[in-house]
Amino acid sequence: NGFNFNRRQLVLAYSDCNKDIQCKIWSLNNEFKFDEGLAWPDIETADQSSGSGIIPHFDLAVGNFIGHGSDGKSTSPLEQVAVSYNYYSLEGYNCDSYNNNCTPYVNQQITLVGIDGDLKKTATIWQGEKQEIDHHTPPMPTTIIALDNDGDSYILGNPAHISISDYHSLDYIIQEPPKHIDYLPVTAGVFDGKWELVNVSVFEDFYTELKDDQSTTVTTTAKSTSSQSIGGSASIDVKSTVSENAALESAEASVEVKAKISYQYDSSEESWNSQYSSREISFDGQAVWDDFLIGSISQLDIWRYPIIGYQNPDASQPPYSYMEIILPGSNTKISGPGKAVADWYQPLHQNGNLLSYPLINDDFPRDLGSFTLPDGSMVQDTMNERTSYNYGGVAQDLSISWSEKAGSGSKKSHKNTLGESADIKVGVKAKASVGVASDETDVDVDVNFNNTNSWGGAETSSCITSESKGITVAVPASGSEDGYSFMPAIYVTSGTGTLKVAYAVNPLGSSSGELWWKKQYGNRPDPALNLPNRFMWHEKDSEHLLGYWTFSKKMTRMEMRGFFMRHNEPDKVSGNYELIAGPPVEGETIRLCARIYNFALNQQHSLADIDVRFESIQLDDGGNEIGVRELVGDTTVSLGYLDDGSGDSMKEAWVAWNTTGKASTNGYRFYVTIDPENEIENELHELHAVADDAEAVDVDIDGNPIQPIHGNNEGFWPWGSGIHVLQKQSTMLQGIAAGEEWLAISALQIEKDGKPLAGDKIDVTAGSEYHIRAKVSASSHQTRFVNVFFYEETFSEKRLLAIKRITVMAQGSNTWFRWTPKELGVSTISAELVGMDNGAEGPETDLEVAVHPARPASSWQHSIFDELLQ
Repeated sequence: NGFNFNRRQLVLAYSDCNKDIQCKIWSLNNEFKFDEGLAWPDIETADQSSGSGIIPHFDLAVGNFIGHGSDGKSTSPLEQVAVSYNYYSLEGYNCDSYNNNCTPYVNQQITLVGIDGDLKKTATIWQGEKQEIDHHTPPMPTTIIALDNDGDSYILGNPAHISISDYHSLDYIIQEPPKHIDYLPVTAGVFDGKWELVNVSVFEDFYTELKDDQSTTVTTTAKSTSSQSIGGSASIDVKSTVSENAALESAEASVEVKAKISYQYDSSEESWNSQYSSREISFDGQAVWDDFLIGSISQLDIWRYPIIGYQNPDASQPPYSYMEIILPGSNTKISGPGKAVADWYQPLHQNGNLLSYPLINDDFPRDLGSFTLPDGSMVQDTMNERTSYNYGGVAQDLSISWSEKAGSGSKKSHKNTLGESADIKVGVKAKASVGVASDETDVDVDVNFNNTNSWGGAETSSCITSESKGITVAVPASGSEDGYSFMPAIYVTSGTGTLKVAYAVNPLGSSSGELWWKKQYGNRPDPALNLPNRFMWHEKDSEHLLGYWTFSKKMTRMEMRGFFMRHNEPDKVSGNYELIAGPPVEGETIRLCARIYNFALNQQHSLADIDVRFESIQLDDGGNEIGVRELVGDTTVSLGYLDDGSGDSMKEAWVAWNTTGKASTNGYRFYVTIDPENEIENELHELHAVADDAEAVDVDIDGNPIQPIHGNNEGFWPWGSGIHVLQKQSTMLQGIAAGEEWLAISALQIEKDGKPLAGDKIDVTAGSEYHIRAKVSASSHQTRFVNVFFYEETFSEKRLLAIKRITVMAQGSNTWFRWTPKELGVSTISAELVGMDNGAEGPETDLEVAVHPARPASSWQHSIFDELLQ
């Protein structure tokens, strides 16, 4: 009929002066305005001899009256118009010509219009018996309706509305190249000799850049888009599907079923998507000291409709099906280094540790997705050739070009989707509303995005990557005695559609460096945690002509990645132990989990049943530890060696944490210790081994310098404020009336050595470390984690400093991060809450700071700069 299946159409019929039935089919656009109509041939309601003068009456119905056809197999979705009317005729009857009086007859008929989608094709499918009538009182035609005689029509019931206010997604992940620094013997393999910090490749001129050899930057144009999915549940009640976890099982449906239930979505999709604007995504900097991330925290609205009348015939799937419509909403941009969002950016590798990266093999990258070329062909491969390069030797700028299979320099399109990410580890809370406004029920539910649930693969953005030719990896000149191989990969990830630059390595891939790596890491076991802040970079100063590395201070050195808090029961949909989405409530049992590594390069140093200890300790409001550590539990894990490529050199260990009696206004920090009783002999980095030749960075309680510990098998999480255990909800929200809840940042300050700095304009020194602290207060204890964004704004840009994901108690909770100012001049430090309603007016959350050069106060340059900053 010339129209898309998924357009609303209106049938208008009328009787003209010739007593014929005329009709037009009008198409309605998404604004419910009429487009041009299509007409069908007239339907005659009387023969030429009747002259009855009776105005015909008729009835209309629209439906698929042909159904499954005579063979019972037809599945055409086209509908027809059925017209029921009286057909008048004088044929075969006598008339009194003198009195001009005739007795006509009528037979009722039903005609279908639009056979096989052709409006000119009609068929009369039923005729009634002829009967005489009095033309003054003609009979009404037979009333008709579209009857679902075989029960294959479906109705969408009242929906549940699932609102997610802090969906975490990444558009770009740009890893810095795989580098290495460690505390090792000066003479490789001589462990009883002198040791020192050995910097193999952690240099600022070794970086990743999203520019090709013509300096064209990779740019992506992305536009949010709505999508739909079909999920299944054992429950017929939509309310019960959101009572615990918001996700459903993924469900399959036939093409016919999908066509029927998709009508409402498809007819509105264009209108919804027209509300979204495009955004440009690019990275014109360099990933030097850390991975660089670009993404957002955004709003997602999911409408879940029960499909009434349909039951899945596949006994292996849930019987009741639901259609879900996913609508992306507003978002807050994320753009910054990976360590700034360390609460949820949890890659497997450790920056600065070559041995933590995946090995070069056919399985790399494991999270490989697909993209589409301009000709419509889909490619599931990396965008570049799989080529290994060596570190060690002359300086070079590696031009990593798109492969011919990937369309060379042509544009490439892909989709951002809801799914499981190898790098983002975060559970979020959603608010589910069921029922009409007068009888609406709201519940808070956990949400985890998994590739196997009903949302897995649902599209949230469509992306087009520019016509660049590749990227650049800058490699500095270096000695070759500790060289190694690495392989870059540029690709779209499978779970979320993130554009990612990742690396795999082969420590033994360089013929000139192979022996060094075997001597250093092939002679002793090296069980370890992921400690990305174990070492600290210092810019050159008056005592150092060049930048240099030291151990970090103790509490910084022990900050770990790869720690997770999971539910203690597997999720009913995914079967996984999913991440918790908010602070635990007293009485819950939570799984405390940690990634455990073995960086040994020799099979004889595989580790069987090594002990892993989990402990907790409370923190006061200032982040200071209270009392002593409390044992949560011990467990064991067995690890292979790194070079076998099996992936067994890293596993997740866990213990159960019973929170009964743990509710407190203080938060908890968790410690993980590998081999706490020091039973593994001759570790490369023993638990409490002192780095005798390293520069002291800590002091004891009397202010005396102490040497750092170079062990890598003890760490803690979270880095900042602790995780609270809430009282049971029955006592948690008393006294707070509906609609009076509020959440706000109530204080913001900068600290140096534990003391707050005051003033209308706070003076700080470039290169020195400070703490920026925010206090978040609320009307009641918050049942979900809260995102606090910290920014630094200068005249030219507003830069993200950190995102802290914290628990907030009614009396207020502090969060903080370390800040080392670098750019001289005046800037503004600010903090804001993201991904939630802020129902209160808090005090000013901006601080003006003046960054001074790190020079003696008596220098004339410093004095002049001070005057300029006033």
